Amino acid sequence: MDKLLKQNIERIEIKDEVLNILKDNNIILLNDLCNKKKKDLKALGIEYPVINDMELQLQLLGLRFKNSL
Repeated sequence: MDKLLKQNIERIEIKDEVLNILKDNNIILLNDLCNKKKKDLKALGIEYPVINDMELQLQLLGLRFKNSL
């Protein structure tokens, strides 16, 4: 799993616009993304449907957002 966390966030399917928001906020690796709460991503201007889609993709990899069940 450590190997997976060190992979780039482009490993999951994210729209370029959202990818740019994440990168502009130094969220580069899957580990960086997993250390964020949903509300942190919402505060960056990412809408909940997109956040939920990212969460599903993380779950398929066996990962999750911080404090997510």
